[in-house]
Amino acid sequence: MESRSPGCLQIGQELSLHWFLLFFYTPTYLTFTEFGDALTKLMDKHICNYSGRLLKSVTGLDIRTISNMKKGENLTKLNVISACLGIHIPYRVSDRMLQLADLSLNMTSPGKIGSDNETYDMLLHLKWATDYGDVYDELKEQSLDYLIHQPPL
Repeated sequence: MESRSPGCLQIGQELSLHWFLLFFYTPTYLTFTEFGDALTKLMDKHICNYSGRLLKSVTGLDIRTISNMKKGENLTKLNVISACLGIHIPYRVSDRMLQLADLSLNMTSPGKIGSDNETYDMLLHLKWATDYGDVYDELKEQSLDYLIHQPPL
């Protein structure tokens, strides 16, 4: 039985997501430049309706890390991409979050870094609407489970 976590995909949340996309891409709001503020707004009950405890239960990110991310700290690819996939936000919003975190998915980087960035890009494009646990299981089958946080059992 597949469980579906709350987030931007919930029925009835489409207008909130639409509002958030407009918020992010309307020139009036382009002064919104802090990752922590963006994450806090994204998790708001009027947008994706994610508490820190819910994000922890979906992604395994601990409460301290989530709190630090809201302060603009601990903004690693592992943390930011785990949060984006856990909240189920579309690629365009995830890409903006990566920009705000000053992170790049440069796929031309040599070796493992470039390969990992390709996988991250694919995940954010194609798996954003997939259950987080299912994404983790697929990565684990390919020995790529180190790319996102392990969800709680």
